[in-house]
Amino acid sequence: MNKKRWIALMVWTALAVGVTAYVAQPHSETPGQGVAPLVAIAVAGKAGPPSRDDLLRTAFGADAVETRRPIRWLIRDKGLILAAERFAVGEDGRVKMSEVSAAWFPTDVAVPKEPLTTVRSQWVLITLDQPLRSLELLASRTWVSLEFPGGVICSPDKKKTDP
Repeated sequence: MNKKRWIALMVWTALAVGVTAYVAQPHSETPGQGVAPLVAIAVAGKAGPPSRDDLLRTAFGADAVETRRPIRWLIRDKGLILAAERFAVGEDGRVKMSEVSAAWFPTDVAVPKEPLTTVRSQWVLITLDQPLRSLELLASRTWVSLEFPGGVICSPDKKKTDP
């Protein structure tokens, strides 16, 4: 690989990580994400909304690999946190995260002692309310479903009814 190509790859990687770090921060002005605070978890004497690392330690353990993953996306109003090694935007506008862990916490209790459920997977496909064409738009999108290997699909809406 020549030097110019390597530098371009490093610039794009830095941009992608920077955008991911920005998107992973809770933004109260972002529609559908980070609007309602999760709940306060008492961690080492501090009160207030838990950090991403606090939630990951609660869900997966103090020394879990999830706390060291570069991508950590917290969706406070849904009680969902995702930690992943890599992500990519597909041609269909869905986001694919690789080496991913997810945890759902209850949003209706004062101090949750543990997550409702956790998942570790090789990958997850995230469907958003609109196809993603640019990473800059990820913060303005709302997740519609998470699709794990084996056809397991999770959705934030509980409106589905079976005939």
